Amino acid sequence: MPTWLKTVGKWGGFIVVSILAFLTVAILINPEFGSEFAVQADSKWGSIFAILALVITLLKQIIAFIGFLTTATKVMIILFFVAVFLGVGMLILRTWKSTRSSED
Repeated sequence: MPTWLKTVGKWGGFIVVSILAFLTVAILINPEFGSEFAVQADSKWGSIFAILALVITLLKQIIAFIGFLTTATKVMIILFFVAVFLGVGMLILRTWKSTRSSED
């Protein structure tokens, strides 16, 4: 569960989603609706802070993606070894059955 949803609770999350849906519909109907909500960086420092925030967000996403790739790689390795063990077990069982049937 996302942290923001834990913070606001179930009904707070519903309210946030409702507000976002309203704003999306309002902007689709009237594109000038969202113009007063536009965030502008009026100074050099505002621009630097905006770029810094974007870089931090990008780095967080890259770290999360690397974590996902590592987890996917670990799962693939585990599945590979399970398949190898099952294959070896099937070969042993097939050999054991063929030796039993050839003795009869």
